[in-house]
Amino acid sequence: MRLGRRGNGYHRFGVVLAAAVVSLAPAAMGQSNEAFTDQKVAKAIEAGAKYLLSTQRADGSWASINTNHDHMFTVGPTAICAYALMEAGVHPSDPKITKALEYIAKTESEMTYCLAFRALAFSTAMRKDPKQTKYKQFLRKDARMLLLSIDDDGGYSYWARGQQKTGQATFNTATGGPDHSNSQYGLLGIWAAALRGEEIPRKYWDITLKFWLARQLADGGWGYSKVLRKDSDISMTLAGLASIYVCVDNLRNNASLSCKGNQEFPAVAKGMDYLSKHFGEIRSRPWFYYTLYGMERVALATGYKYFGTHDWYKEGRKELLARQQPDGSWTYGAGTLGGGPNTSTSYALLFLLRGSRPVLFNRLEYDGDWNNRPRSLANLTRWFSNEFEHDMHWQIVSFKADVEEWHDAPLLVITGMKEPKFTDEQIDKLRDFVYQGGTIFSLAECGGARFKKGIREVYEKLFPGKELKALPKDHPIYKTQYTLFGRPQLMEISNGARPLVIHTDVDLVRTWQANQYRMNPTYYKTAANVVAYTNDKAALAGQLRGRGTSLWPAPVKKPPRMTVQLAKLKHGANCDPEPLAYERFSRLVGQEYGIKVEVVGPIEISELAGTKAKLATLTGTGTLELTDAQKAALKEWLDAGGTLLVDAAGGDAEFAKSAEAILLDICGQTSLKTLASMADLYRVKGFEIDKARYRHESSGSPRLRVLMAKDRMAVYFSRDDITCGLLGVMCHTIKGYAPETSVALVRNLVVLASGESAESVAGGGNGKATPGVPGQADSELFEATACAQNDNASLAVDGDPKTKWDTGRPMEQGDWFQVDLGKIIQIRSVALDSRESPKDFPKTFWLEVSLDGNRWAKSPKALRGAPASKITFGPGQRARFVRFKVESIDGDQPWSIHEVRVVTGGDKPKPKEGGD
Repeated sequence: MRLGRRGNGYHRFGVVLAAAVVSLAPAAMGQSNEAFTDQKVAKAIEAGAKYLLSTQRADGSWASINTNHDHMFTVGPTAICAYALMEAGVHPSDPKITKALEYIAKTESEMTYCLAFRALAFSTAMRKDPKQTKYKQFLRKDARMLLLSIDDDGGYSYWARGQQKTGQATFNTATGGPDHSNSQYGLLGIWAAALRGEEIPRKYWDITLKFWLARQLADGGWGYSKVLRKDSDISMTLAGLASIYVCVDNLRNNASLSCKGNQEFPAVAKGMDYLSKHFGEIRSRPWFYYTLYGMERVALATGYKYFGTHDWYKEGRKELLARQQPDGSWTYGAGTLGGGPNTSTSYALLFLLRGSRPVLFNRLEYDGDWNNRPRSLANLTRWFSNEFEHDMHWQIVSFKADVEEWHDAPLLVITGMKEPKFTDEQIDKLRDFVYQGGTIFSLAECGGARFKKGIREVYEKLFPGKELKALPKDHPIYKTQYTLFGRPQLMEISNGARPLVIHTDVDLVRTWQANQYRMNPTYYKTAANVVAYTNDKAALAGQLRGRGTSLWPAPVKKPPRMTVQLAKLKHGANCDPEPLAYERFSRLVGQEYGIKVEVVGPIEISELAGTKAKLATLTGTGTLELTDAQKAALKEWLDAGGTLLVDAAGGDAEFAKSAEAILLDICGQTSLKTLASMADLYRVKGFEIDKARYRHESSGSPRLRVLMAKDRMAVYFSRDDITCGLLGVMCHTIKGYAPETSVALVRNLVVLASGESAESVAGGGNGKATPGVPGQADSELFEATACAQNDNASLAVDGDPKTKWDTGRPMEQGDWFQVDLGKIIQIRSVALDSRESPKDFPKTFWLEVSLDGNRWAKSPKALRGAPASKITFGPGQRARFVRFKVESIDGDQPWSIHEVRVVTGGDKPKPKEGGD
């Protein structure tokens, strides 16, 4: 089953980016520092694509700027521009792309570069839109010409004229035969055709592979040709490595199906070693953008996140963002090498686009047989990309990198036949990765009994007391995306809210290595279900974060504007399922708002009184039980002014039910009250929350409920998960708020619990919030308006129940009466008194409240009228304007209101006894 294409098929960094993204909180909330760079990349791609669209000529082509060679490259520049724009999200049916494709289809060329890029453009058009079958004939023709033009040794030169044109120069005599630049592109053209189902003889891949292996130099690199620039060169070494992997992937190497230890070509190891040593040369290359495109292709093919110590994507991204011109282009400056700004901009776009796409799996490199099947994840992610119509990647990470660098991907894959031997430091890194929000996916290969035993021993060290359990056949993991009927057997270690580990002793990896989807689709679908289960279906819809965007934020370095201590409470019901959730939250609000949240605990409830904590959290899964002493200590702390946030981790219903009963008992109340939409928590200045985003539902109002202690809101209760949301994880099992909403809710609660005014945090002011007491709102501040008899509206707010306002005519549906309370206050209740005119009231009416007179919150349903009506609000309801609207009438009497009374939750200091 495929997921449909989103919208009009535009990539997430597509050219059409006009629609603004509206978030609950300021844009960065819930994101790491890297998210800002991700946004910069999106803007750079948009600007580059707009530049290319602006330079297209009327006939659909793009010009080449290459001294003395323009007449030769009549197709290539247009083909690469169209290719880059389609990768950027411009649909093949867009008129500009259609004109470009039609231009290159009808324009003759015998140049290897041109045929290769034309094949890539046609292949991409068909991949992006399978209906574009008209280009298949042109793709086949170019592939045939490239097949016929290969040298006997397996290489290409500038001209691809085919063997039928004997007597014409095929190779550039200055290079002494084929050169490695044309050879990599000739192979790319063939590969583009193979991806669209064109049959390519095995002999072609064999001869091409032998060509590249034979041309490698002793230092591990490749030069341009045997004669010209024959010393090793970074660009040509990238060409050699990328070409080897194209051949290997098409040769279906069965040697890797048996577990004989880490499988890798010695030539690849030597080539990667050369790249690691010479990586710094890329910046000074005159063919810089051409080289970056080669680097991206090698990185995506090999899966390596690092070339030596160099993060290829981060360093390349940084360089491209710095080099982009104000008009959106990338250029070589004064020179004309590389075809000018159209070609260099296309290369830059391809690097950013392909490099930034989501990484679905990290494979862990460790001291052991971690790489028995080196192409397994390459084949698997290619299947994911085709099946779900979103480009995804994989990569290799090792213990040499900081664990924060592993969060490009949500799943860490560990494979092997022999037991994995990890040091204590490595165990700590694995644990940190999981508690920072990742999930381990481990698979035994070749029936390896040693791996099966060894990985279980690893998990016992990683998560003491947590059992690796076989999942029953009716478990959601077997039907999250595809129905698998309980096979193959999967196992799980859970924290009660989400999976920490998914493991199988079944050798799925062999099928992935053999690329045998048609023979055994279940093993591919199993991987899809694991992804959908651990990261929600959004992952399959292309909504994973991009490469280089870490889930885990960097430590906060700037000094705080305010400090609040937050205590996590200990109890017996899995009290800390996500140990680092509040640490991540603290970093996020520290970076963005200068709020320092000192997280302590989990601590015993009896220790609360001895802390400086103004806010405490109680979360967990399973049945919550507290002793009488714990209940008494918690009540004492609440009565003394503490604020408690309670949430059911993962949305666990058992914890929510038991916690609610205990809290009602502690606070001596019969029910929790729903927090009003205008409550202080949702209306913190600068941090207003109008809508909450939920994981498996459409957005709506937040559903927090509250309990009072000494006439203030002391307990905020959520049946919906907040804790996992603070960690930023997306998992099918979690029921509750989306991460950005979770962060926003707790941020606002921290501000309120701190006693600081909202302005001191969001607006930069100073001062303390003033506690208030309930009482009658001051009607002298009221100003009333009405739909009719407006001059008399003040009679309904003059404090005299004998005077009245009325419509002066029979009431009608839609009639309204509004009161401006003079300032924003907390409202406990509103009373309409019409007892002096006992028949003059609507059958039903709506009640609306507003902070500014523009945006209104409406009662959930129409209210029944009466001679005296009193409407009680949920805790924390704030408003300045109150409006009543007639919904239905019963008779032809006017609508009369003698008095409107408002009871406030208090916004003034309690007056001192005995005067001054």
